[in-house]
Amino acid sequence: MGACAHCAARPSRRSPIPSGIGEHRAEPAAWRTPSRHALLTHIKPLISSLVSADLESARLEWEHAYRDFAEVERDPAREERARMQLDAVATELRRRVGGTFTLRELADEYAVADGWARHVLAEQATPGWPRMLALVEGAAFHLYARGAVDYTP
Repeated sequence: MGACAHCAARPSRRSPIPSGIGEHRAEPAAWRTPSRHALLTHIKPLISSLVSADLESARLEWEHAYRDFAEVERDPAREERARMQLDAVATELRRRVGGTFTLRELADEYAVADGWARHVLAEQATPGWPRMLALVEGAAFHLYARGAVDYTP
């Protein structure tokens, strides 16, 4: 079945060559791929602020854990066990991080501390350690952070 006479007599408005082929038009600036320099100029401050926020978040967690740990220490029945757990985690932290470290290095270790802190406290077998894990871990990092080369209160 062919086209009607009216349609066949009309010239096609569509070009057989897609638009843009063979033409030299400038791309709109929004479509251009940004240069590496332009990307780094905008991304570096963003990454830096994310790292700073991550570090500040960790420090706040440590501070809150230390404050809660101090509350536990006021209970004579739990004080000795809590202190033993804190000492065990702090000893392992010292072994892993060393004596000279930055807060960033400490925060990086904090990100993986759940595994090794759990192992340390399980080996110690102090009763109630699973309930105290997060508290003891945060308190140990809070106390150890004071020895960082870039520590500021």
